[in-house]
Amino acid sequence: MNAPDWTGAEVTPVKTPEEELLDLIARQSIWVPLPVLVVCSVVAGLAYPYTDYGWALWLAAVAAVLAARYVVLGRLPSMTGMTVDVRLRIAAFMSGLNGVTHAASLVFFHQLVDIERAIQSLVLAGLATAAVATTAGAPRIYLPYFLAIFPPMILLWLTNGNFTSPNSTDVVLAISVTLFAGVLLVHARDTHRQFIETIRIRKEQEKLNRQLQAALQAADVADRAKTRFLASASHDLRQPIHALSLFSAALRIQPLPTAAAEIASNIDESVGVLASQLDALLDISRLDAGVVKPDVVVFDLAGMLRRIAREIEPEVAQKGLVLEADIVPVCHVVSDRLLLERVVRNLLSNAIRYTAHGTISIETRVSDRCYIAIRDTGIGIPKSEQEKIFSEFYQVAGEHASSRQGLGLGLSIVTRLLRLLDAPLHLDSTPGEGTCIEIALELESVEEASMESSEMTRLDGIRVLVIDDDKSVRAAMTTLLSSFGANAAAVATIDEALASVADVAPDVVVSDLRLGPESGIDAIGRVRDRLGPVPAILITGDTGADRLRAVEQTGLDLLHKPVNAADLRRKIAAVTQRR
Repeated sequence: MNAPDWTGAEVTPVKTPEEELLDLIARQSIWVPLPVLVVCSVVAGLAYPYTDYGWALWLAAVAAVLAARYVVLGRLPSMTGMTVDVRLRIAAFMSGLNGVTHAASLVFFHQLVDIERAIQSLVLAGLATAAVATTAGAPRIYLPYFLAIFPPMILLWLTNGNFTSPNSTDVVLAISVTLFAGVLLVHARDTHRQFIETIRIRKEQEKLNRQLQAALQAADVADRAKTRFLASASHDLRQPIHALSLFSAALRIQPLPTAAAEIASNIDESVGVLASQLDALLDISRLDAGVVKPDVVVFDLAGMLRRIAREIEPEVAQKGLVLEADIVPVCHVVSDRLLLERVVRNLLSNAIRYTAHGTISIETRVSDRCYIAIRDTGIGIPKSEQEKIFSEFYQVAGEHASSRQGLGLGLSIVTRLLRLLDAPLHLDSTPGEGTCIEIALELESVEEASMESSEMTRLDGIRVLVIDDDKSVRAAMTTLLSSFGANAAAVATIDEALASVADVAPDVVVSDLRLGPESGIDAIGRVRDRLGPVPAILITGDTGADRLRAVEQTGLDLLHKPVNAADLRRKIAAVTQRR
């Protein structure tokens, strides 16, 4: 039974060994005639002193047969109107005819002296040896040539060339030629076996390559299906979580009794955990879509790491661990600050999650590059799992692992980000002792370091137009923005947005990407048609690669659901400052 074609592409018909042999014979027929004619000229030269025109007639016959072989054998592979067997018979006939023509030179044998006979025999034996290569030693092609050459040559040596009693030298030479003929037959047999085996191996390799291609295509289809599923599921989940996040942030700002404040804090924490898991799905989708572009600048790594250490210290202490920070005083590196911070936080989060007691360390050292090392005294990672942990959805099992393990995307995101940053990663881990992950970063001099400007933390007096078809999101967004000091107005459709801006022009538009049958991109475009280049922010819960690329091409500032309150505030402040 033939294997199915999984690729869906047109498959080139597989040639049989016989068809491969015809191809080989056709290729060899192109270059064989000239060297054979030159060698046969040597035999003709030996016969020249002893005949008038015999040598010329024989050489002409050799040339004619070579020309016929060139024409006929070269066309055999394309003569598909004939069966393969018929074409092989033609090749065998041409091989035999060639052998008979070469053997015809033996009519000069009795006229030649011994040394000339030996040269003639060597030439014919050499031609027979070369024929093994040009026929791949195939018995039905090679034997007609072989039988035309060796039997008459051996017979002539045994009869002294004129059918008289041979001398001892002639007998020895006849035996030598016979032994050589036997060895040549064995060589031809082995060559043919190797030819068949080579074809078998090549076809097996082609089969494996087709299977590999099919497997890669199937994996690619599965990966795209997974991405589409994650994008769809992520968007459907993000909408209610987005609203819940906004309400939670607004609730925490309000003065509440102690018990209610604690409940609000727990709600906010739970929303944060769920949001972080959806963020991980989004990060994978964005990285796979190729829409994440590093913003490479020079900045002080030491300052960033010290800030991160201060921020995670309460979490480390809450778990009963000790945080150690051995950070060089000043270290300016060339990288994307935000992406690198995401990498460091992911690694520290993993270290805390899988460490039950001991220390978490942040270390830096400077040599040709600046190296960041994140160390822990956690469960460690077995050698067999050290490659797997960087795969999607893979989690290290361990009794000390946190119950909030997440989705197993953290290190997969880390590897993608570090690939973007061109920052090599080295992992050293021993089960039961802990793990050290080291990142190498490009150094830069202090003089070239770029300084960051401070961001607005308040939105006092900024007029914000919110466009969202979800009533709960509009209410939550209005409440939150008002708590930041902004003047917020919320509408559900493009027509309502145009009516709103006719009365009061907003300083910034914040729109959801999906507005029922309409699009946030269209909404922002219509508002800009009316007001000019007003700053705008697009909010989306989509994680599909194609949709993310389409949004990226608009050049709009983008936030992903569920939106963090601080991120929203900073983004609004940033876009209004650019105006």
